[in-house]
Amino acid sequence: MPARRFLAPLAVLIALLASPELSADVTFDSVLPDEGTVGTLLDVRLEGDLGKGKPKLWLTHSMDESAKPKKTKLKVTTITDLGNGESSVSAFFKKTKTGPGLYHLHVKPKGSGQVEQIFEAVFTVVAPMIDDVTPETAASKELITITGGFFGGPKKPVVRLISEATGKQKKAKVKEVTGGTELVVKLPKLKPGTYQVQVSNKVGSSLAAHPITSTGNPGDGFIRATFASDANQLLVTNFFSSSSPSGSPPFAGAFSSGSTGGPGIAATQLVGARLIGFQGITLGIAFEFEPGVTPTPHVIDMEGDSAVFVVSLGQSKPLASWDEADGVPGRLTITSSTATRIQGTFEFDLAIEDSEPPVFDLHITNGEFDLPVQSS
Repeated sequence: MPARRFLAPLAVLIALLASPELSADVTFDSVLPDEGTVGTLLDVRLEGDLGKGKPKLWLTHSMDESAKPKKTKLKVTTITDLGNGESSVSAFFKKTKTGPGLYHLHVKPKGSGQVEQIFEAVFTVVAPMIDDVTPETAASKELITITGGFFGGPKKPVVRLISEATGKQKKAKVKEVTGGTELVVKLPKLKPGTYQVQVSNKVGSSLAAHPITSTGNPGDGFIRATFASDANQLLVTNFFSSSSPSGSPPFAGAFSSGSTGGPGIAATQLVGARLIGFQGITLGIAFEFEPGVTPTPHVIDMEGDSAVFVVSLGQSKPLASWDEADGVPGRLTITSSTATRIQGTFEFDLAIEDSEPPVFDLHITNGEFDLPVQSS
């Protein structure tokens, strides 16, 4: 066989042996911040040859042990040479299919023949977190502020209001996002009642620790309060009644007798279908006050002779009932009033003796009302 037939393969072999390694040796230094969400700009510090051009970076969930774990792709924006073989790679991700948790970082330098390198458990992906929602009571179309963290970007997170009575959801309009830690949100048209606040992005979602109360349309009235008992389990702890006409409970209203002997405020609430037991609540307060005439703020001692407090609360599974129609420890404050509208706050403690079945004190706190005044 002629010698020239061996020359080409031999030349290729010599070239391969003389060439440098095709795969670059990259080491991981740090990533700042070490936790984030969609849109968080990451500063990834790497040492070694990243190849010519932008390297490929992606994340995989540390709990995904499949042969081909799902990728959360990082978009590389800039690469800065820091000297001494160290580079700063700026990157972020727009979405992930594997949710919050601890992630591995994958790096594949640019160039033919390069292989990926894996740096385990270096970054935590976080879902939105809610610290507070203010105000706690608002009418339809009004603004609320949600503070927290990891709301994400550049796309705005989604805010939903979930009715505690029906479970139905409505989207709210996110008007402003500040630093991924504050949202200004316009409420949708909501029926009176309590609503869970949910914030979601492409990582996950979270609920606020406490619901907010919708008073319905602007101009509608409401009465709300928090009920608690030292040892009795209550089916409903957030009491809310609206003056919106519905033909059935819940109902709230203020009634003036047209003399200094009035007015009174009254509310009812019936709850049952969605709960294990049945609960009915009637609340009534009468006091000496003339709307639009008596100066405000005006504090009324509910144990005095000039005030009457009526409450009736009954429930089953667990069975418990409270009934009181007398002066009780507590006070009511009229904060503002006109001839047609009255606003205020109240707190009471009901210590009922010889009840059947036996019950412990009923604490009524965070009481608030804003009601149109009707002539009786």
